[in-house]
Amino acid sequence: MKVIVKVGGSVLKDSDSFIRVARSIWKLIQRGFSVIVVVSAIKGFTDFLLDLVKDISPEGNEKDKPIIDEILSIGERLSARLLSLALNKYDIRTYVLDPFDDTWPIITDNRHGEAKVLFEYVKERTQRYLEPLLERGYCIIIPGFIGRSKEGRITTMGRNTSDVTASVLALALRADYLIYVKDKGGIVSNIYDRRKVLDRITLRELEELVIHGAKVLHPKALKYIRPPTKVIFTSIEKLASLEGTYVVYDDYNPEVEIIKDLKILTLIGLENPKELAAKIMPILTDQNMVKDFIIKDNAIVFLVKDYAEDLEKVIPLDVVKVIHKEDNVALIKIHTNETRKINKILRGVRSGLGTMIYDLVILPNTIKIIVPSKYVHVISSLLGGTRYAR
Repeated sequence: MKVIVKVGGSVLKDSDSFIRVARSIWKLIQRGFSVIVVVSAIKGFTDFLLDLVKDISPEGNEKDKPIIDEILSIGERLSARLLSLALNKYDIRTYVLDPFDDTWPIITDNRHGEAKVLFEYVKERTQRYLEPLLERGYCIIIPGFIGRSKEGRITTMGRNTSDVTASVLALALRADYLIYVKDKGGIVSNIYDRRKVLDRITLRELEELVIHGAKVLHPKALKYIRPPTKVIFTSIEKLASLEGTYVVYDDYNPEVEIIKDLKILTLIGLENPKELAAKIMPILTDQNMVKDFIIKDNAIVFLVKDYAEDLEKVIPLDVVKVIHKEDNVALIKIHTNETRKINKILRGVRSGLGTMIYDLVILPNTIKIIVPSKYVHVISSLLGGTRYAR
């Protein structure tokens, strides 16, 4: 089984910590695992390099960025070699990857300091170079945080992105385990000063933690965490036994409400649509004239069952430039608070329907989409497996 182990800078503090990590990796290998280790720089080392860079070149010219990336990469490259030295004590065959090697897998664009992973290149090179090395019994050590552009220059992906290196490799290799080794072990719950290492956390809960600033994982790493890879947060001591906080992939689908056979009544050319809506909506709601509405910069879109005369009587026509009507439309309301799910839905809807969409509005926890009723089946297929409330 393939395991990606990411060891953070907070763990790699001194020579003893390298030896302790090496011992745990040796135990993993003794259990029959094929191991790739992603290492960060020794704690504080990248800050030291960055301070040197700022002292020498405080203005930070664009032309300096390639050489700055090379300088900042030294910390992780040093850690990789030190860990290899420590693993030699246990007679483990190691293969240290370097961005100048032909076998280097992490290919990025050329935005120095904030490079973006080109995943298809990573996947191809990982399977071509790294899988054969694992099959030959090597423990592969790769410095995190670092990439290489297609032009062959060293790049860096932003501070603390060794987490990203690990998750990218886990997805490219279809790894069985992705293990993040932290100085505090697993993910800690701290409620009223009662500290407890969690046994498990859902992926959605992990996302919430990261989005709100918890330093347990770099946000960009979330993009590459996918089932069936088991993700664990643990300590050096518990690494070999695979104990720690497990990330659970919860099967989460948004609730979708579809209302068909509606009509659109759009008031266009309003100077203050929010003020008008506040004035007339209590009347419309009380008389159950409107199923839903959308307020825009200079318009209000009402979704109604019928163009009742009473509805138009409520609207002060002197503030409206144009009234537009459209029959046979459907309102789809998608309720979800999961950011990645929202982005996936939007990509699918825009790609599947394009200009057939009358309106699309993103609100907190809800997406509202208005389409011709005859295209509801397209939305349904894009949201396959979702619970519907009609």
